[in-house]
Amino acid sequence: MEHAEHALERITVLLAIAVRLYREGLTAALNAQHGMQVHATSGPPDNVLAAACALQAHVVVVDVSVAGALDLMRELRTSRPEGRILAFAVGEEVDTLLAYADAGADGFFDSNGSLRELVDAIVQAAGGGLPCPPRVAAQLLRHAVHRAAHPVQHRSAGILTSREQQVFDLVRQGRSNKEIASALHIAEATVKNHVHHVLAKMHVTTRGKAAAVPESRARD
Repeated sequence: MEHAEHALERITVLLAIAVRLYREGLTAALNAQHGMQVHATSGPPDNVLAAACALQAHVVVVDVSVAGALDLMRELRTSRPEGRILAFAVGEEVDTLLAYADAGADGFFDSNGSLRELVDAIVQAAGGGLPCPPRVAAQLLRHAVHRAAHPVQHRSAGILTSREQQVFDLVRQGRSNKEIASALHIAEATVKNHVHHVLAKMHVTTRGKAAAVPESRARD
């Protein structure tokens, strides 16, 4: 415990939390920890980025439900590569978790975690660790094991992940990002990220061109 307290004395944290009640409550609770300096913002990604740079935040806790969360993580990773990013309130969907990791997240914290677990995750992230709740780690491990057991399947049918394939099918139907988000019960920002990956994997630059790609090419 002494090691954790010592580490906390050196940690400046910025919370980018969507819900005001959570944001204010977590700020107060974390500031009560020994020596932890916690600031919070609810502003757009540009404001979060500016605050992270101004504060020289060691850890930025990004609520994945904030608008543009994935783009924000990318900007933070590019602008402050020395900083650490903790994806907050994540679920257990592997494709989405991988998208957060690809965007620059250094660790995950699920929506059912306790305050003590959040403190531990921040300390781990600040120290260079990769905090990950057991349930999330289990999902990622299952995914890795399945890919290892079915390498041919993932090479031939895996140009798109299962979630990207779902998004692609809806793009082919002419659905908007908002409609796709509603149909798949995910955030619009997540849809935007998946569409970006689909376009890149198909080597096209527009949704129209992606929709014109033969279905067999997307799956082969």
